[in-house]
Amino acid sequence: QLHAGASERAFEGEFLKNELGAERMEGRAEELGERAEEIIERFYGRVEGQVERRTDEMCDAARARAEGSRRAVRAAQSKAQAAVERAEAQRRAEAKAAKAKA
Repeated sequence: QLHAGASERAFEGEFLKNELGAERMEGRAEELGERAEEIIERFYGRVEGQVERRTDEMCDAARARAEGSRRAVRAAQSKAQAAVERAEAQRRAEAKAAKAKA
């Protein structure tokens, strides 16, 4: 009986030791999980910032290209209008000259 009581105390002591160890491990696992979440959030925060900056840069570049295209179109329209006006003036001059000959 004495031996059985000693074994039970040893078992209970070992059980308590294991239980405390498991609780410490559980606490440590929670800490590590929280740290991992923080690291992931910081990482994705940086990625999000980089994506936003790059998107802004691409939009700015696209706007600049579009403005350049609009300027080129307006310049081409002006040249075409000037050519039309010159052709119309020449046609009127030729018509006037033909009328004067007749």
